[in-house]
Amino acid sequence: MYGQGKQKQCTLYYSHSVTDKKAENMTYQRQTENDDEEVLWRQQARLELTQALNSPLGAGGLIRLHSRYKYALMAYSPQIYKSSGRLLSQAGTLSPAELAETAAVWQRELLTAFSQPATRANMTNALMHMQGYFKRLLSPAEKQQMSAAIEAYRTGTGSAEAVKHLLLTTARHYQTDYLCDQAILQPVTPAQSHSGRSSV
Repeated sequence: MYGQGKQKQCTLYYSHSVTDKKAENMTYQRQTENDDEEVLWRQQARLELTQALNSPLGAGGLIRLHSRYKYALMAYSPQIYKSSGRLLSQAGTLSPAELAETAAVWQRELLTAFSQPATRANMTNALMHMQGYFKRLLSPAEKQQMSAAIEAYRTGTGSAEAVKHLLLTTARHYQTDYLCDQAILQPVTPAQSHSGRSSV
């Protein structure tokens, strides 16, 4: 009896070990995929920002582009989020030469912001701010689903990409144009997925 009990216990232990190992591997694989997506998104953002100023932008165009990156800046660098906003606060009063100089400084700041990964805390903060757009639109079940997705990311059991997808899908459903245009919610394009891995 003792021998049989011991054998059963060892079998159960082995079974749990295999299960745990598979779970660890799946978690690692999922995290690696998410990391790849995050790197590719930053490359895509930096490419867009580099190309955006190839032709001079007026004050309105520059402010619209800045608005598009509002929540991305909040996620990647709260400090640059604040400083870049201050930088453009008087854009409408600048001469063309002054505006061009300001745009160049603004561009450098944003490229710096997206040169490093976002912290989980900062990304969570940005995701929660975007969730706030739907405060009066979502049903209780939808609110619970979105809050659960953000909490899963915050605690490391879910991905930012899953939350972004949910936010973008919801924004499209409720025709929340401002969020639909947010750069942080845009998926990586297929061309960038194939060509962007080796360049920053």
